[in-house]
Amino acid sequence: MKTEKRGLGDVGVELRIEGISVSPGCYLYADKNGVVVSETELDLSLVGQS
Repeated sequence: MKTEKRGLGDVGVELRIEGISVSPGCYLYADKNGVVVSETELDLSLVGQS
C-alpha cells in the first residue's frame, strides 16, 4: 500500500533515538557496525587507511 504524502513534518527539533539526543546541526556517521553522533564535523580523511 502506498502512503499518502501530505508534506507535513517538523524541522529543527531534537530527536531521541534509542536514548541518544540528536539535535539540529549534529553530524551522524553510520556503517554496518554502528552509528556515531557528533556535535562537530569529524575528520574522516584517515578512515580506512592502514
